[in-house]
Amino acid sequence: MSEIGRELEDCRAHASEPVSGINLRVLFRQSKRPRVAIPVLLLLLALGSLFAGWLHRSSKIRWARTQALPQIAQLIEREKLGEAYALAVKAERYIPDDPMLGKFWTAISWSGSIHTIPSGVSVFRRNYNAPDSPWELVGRSPIKKRRMPLVDSQWKFELTGFSTAERFTVVSFGDVLPSNSLSVVMDEEARQKTPAGMIHQTDRFVWEAPAFLQTTPADLLGLPGFEDLQEVLLGDYWIDRYEVTNQQFKEFLDRGGYRNQQYWKHEFRKDGRTLSWTEAMTLFRDTTGRPGPATWEQGDYRRGQEDFPVSGVSWYEAAAYAEFAGKSLPTIYHWATAASPWASASIVPASNFAGQGPARVGSYRGISWFGAHDMSGNVKEWCWNEAGSGRRFVLGGAWDEPAYMFNDADARSPFERSANIGFRCAKYRSTGPAGKAAEPLTLQARNFSREKPVSDALFRVYKSL
Repeated sequence: MSEIGRELEDCRAHASEPVSGINLRVLFRQSKRPRVAIPVLLLLLALGSLFAGWLHRSSKIRWARTQALPQIAQLIEREKLGEAYALAVKAERYIPDDPMLGKFWTAISWSGSIHTIPSGVSVFRRNYNAPDSPWELVGRSPIKKRRMPLVDSQWKFELTGFSTAERFTVVSFGDVLPSNSLSVVMDEEARQKTPAGMIHQTDRFVWEAPAFLQTTPADLLGLPGFEDLQEVLLGDYWIDRYEVTNQQFKEFLDRGGYRNQQYWKHEFRKDGRTLSWTEAMTLFRDTTGRPGPATWEQGDYRRGQEDFPVSGVSWYEAAAYAEFAGKSLPTIYHWATAASPWASASIVPASNFAGQGPARVGSYRGISWFGAHDMSGNVKEWCWNEAGSGRRFVLGGAWDEPAYMFNDADARSPFERSANIGFRCAKYRSTGPAGKAAEPLTLQARNFSREKPVSDALFRVYKSL
C-alpha cells in the first residue's frame, strides 16, 4: 500500500507540471523502481561485459603474438616439443590463422588416425615422461586425422566388457611410430582371452611401416650379436605385464614345485655330463640350504619384497615355474617384439639402471610398445633359446649393468643363479614355443683381447672425445 501511495503522489506531481516540462525529481524516483532499474542495470552489465571481453581478447591476441610465438620458437630450438605444443594450443584460441603459428605445427605435432576393434573405445593419452599426469581424453574411436603432440606418448583404451589396453608411441628422428595410424584389437573379458596379469601381443596390430610384429629380422629386434638371424612370422601370444614376483614364485615353492618332477622337463647337462633330477635339485638351494632362489633365506623372500621380481633363479627353475603356471619362457623373438628395444632412447631413461638394486615391479615408468613394464633394466630375464655351448639367452639388462645391455644380447649357463637374473613368462596359442622361433641361435661376441691396440697418440684423440 505504501508503494501504491508513492506512485499516486508521483502521478499528481507529474500532472501538475506543464506538458513540456520535465520533473527531474519524478524521473529520479522512477528510475529507482525495480521495473526500470533492473533492465537498465542488465543493459549496463551487458555493455560492460562486452567491453571487458573485447579488452581481454585484445590483450590475449597481443600476448599470443608478442609473447607466445617467440616462446614457442625458443622451446622448439631447445627440443622441448611437448611444452611448445601445449603453449601453441593456448595461442591458437586467439590467433588460429596466424601464419607463423601454422609453420610451428609441423615441428611440434603429427596428424594421425586411431582405429579399434570394436569401435566406440574411449581413448586416453598422456606424455610418456609424465606418468603421474592425468589422462587426457582424446575421444572415442574411430578418430580420424587428429592432431597430436610430437612427443613420446602413453595411450590407454577402455571399453566396458573388454580388458583395458595400453600402448606407447615413440618419436624417433622426428618421426612418430606409427606414422599416421594406430590400431588396437580389444580383448573381451567375458571370454577370458587374456590370461590374468598378461598382455596380448598380436600380429593383427597394424603398423603403417615397417611391420614389426609380422616379421622380426635382427635389425628390427635391436639385438646385435646374432649370426644369421632369420625372419620369423609371429602369431598371437601373451606375455607377462610384469616380471614374475617373489610372491608368485613362493606359490610355486609352497605347492611342491621343487618336489614335483613333472615340472622339470629339460635335461640337466653340466660340465659335459648329464645330472639326475635328484642331483640337480641339490644345486637349487637358498642361502640356508633349503630349496628356493639363491637370494632367499629359509625358503622365503625378505619381508616386504613380495612385489619385487624374483631373482637368483636358474634357467631350469624359471622353466619349471613356467610349466607350473601353464606358460612358457619367451623365445628371443617374442621377448624382443614385446620389449621394443628399437625405442630404447625413450625406454632406457625411464627404467631401473640405477645400480641400487631391484625395484618393485611397475614402480619405474619404462614401458614397451604393448604396455609391458621393466623389460628394460630391473632384472635380466631368461629366454627360451639356446645360445651354443649349452648356454641360454638372458636379455634386457639389469639394475647393476650398463644401460646399453637392454639392446645387447647376452647368454649364460642355465645353472647360473645371479642376484640380477629373473624372468617373465609367455603363453602361446599352442602348448609351447615351436618352429624357427624356438631354435638354437649363435651369439657372436667380439674378443677385444685379440684386437691390436691403437697408438698412444690415436688413443689420446679417442679419449678427448
